[in-house]
Amino acid sequence: MKRVWTLASLFVLTALAGCADDAPALEAEADFSDLDLEADADTGVIRGVVIDETITPVADATVALSDGTETTTTPEGLFGFSDLEPGTYFLTITKPGFGQIQQSTEVVAGVATPPIVKVQLVRTPGSEPFVVNHYYEAFMSCSFKATRFVFSASDCDPTGAAGYANSDDSAHTFETDSEQIPEWYQVEIDWEASQPLSSGLVTIQCVGDSPSCGSGEGSDRICNVRGASPLVCGVGRVSDEAPPGGGNNLTAVSEGKGFRGVYTVGLFSNCAYSCVPGTVYGAGVALEQSVFIYANVFYNYAPPEGWSFLQDGSYAPPS
Repeated sequence: MKRVWTLASLFVLTALAGCADDAPALEAEADFSDLDLEADADTGVIRGVVIDETITPVADATVALSDGTETTTTPEGLFGFSDLEPGTYFLTITKPGFGQIQQSTEVVAGVATPPIVKVQLVRTPGSEPFVVNHYYEAFMSCSFKATRFVFSASDCDPTGAAGYANSDDSAHTFETDSEQIPEWYQVEIDWEASQPLSSGLVTIQCVGDSPSCGSGEGSDRICNVRGASPLVCGVGRVSDEAPPGGGNNLTAVSEGKGFRGVYTVGLFSNCAYSCVPGTVYGAGVALEQSVFIYANVFYNYAPPEGWSFLQDGSYAPPS
């Protein structure tokens, strides 16, 4: 039967750190059997445990060796490496919401149960992972697109999140009540077309409540996405890849502009040139169109690659 860590046993483990005479007791408390750590005549292993200030095991912390090899801690805060050549190894332990810790340890060939490396992570104020969720329903009473220009007629004013570009109507804005730059921003827009020409929509999204939303370097545009439902705008704090449809990463659009935490979502109709057969013009119209918008803004952590709120549901911060 697998033994369960208790706060008392972890406290003893921490208090006795470095006491060689107590190594057998520590090994009896910590069960590394699930990690399949083995040593032979030429290689050894590393065993360790990560706790926080309250002597609680820290799960899902990343433990990296200096050669780039990584693992994550178990729910009991345990970690291990095997098949290591003898020598000194440097460990870097990280987890969102905690300060980074570096520690060294020795690997001895043929020793499968070396002394346990004890690591205590300390929470960093303001770095706790959290997510801000927004949901709202937009209603487009009328929105046109023709010849790459967006406009609204005086008797056909967009409402809700519609209206944008050449219109005087404001696009929808929402605030996150945070001055931090997010780690990941993702908005998903879903609708069921009310008529054929509203099967495609466009969303241009920016940081700030009165953005220029230009597309050049230094602009506050996050993305420009168009097509059939659903539209997805997912942008990271720093990314090697360009945001969808043209834009900037969150750091570029947020730093030094004084309006962090305010986001604008503009919507209007979209249609390919083929919508007007025999011409070079594109035209689209959205009449009486309901649109559902789901915004998730992640701070100090990001969802897994390929995550979708509509498909996968909410993604909670790591514990």
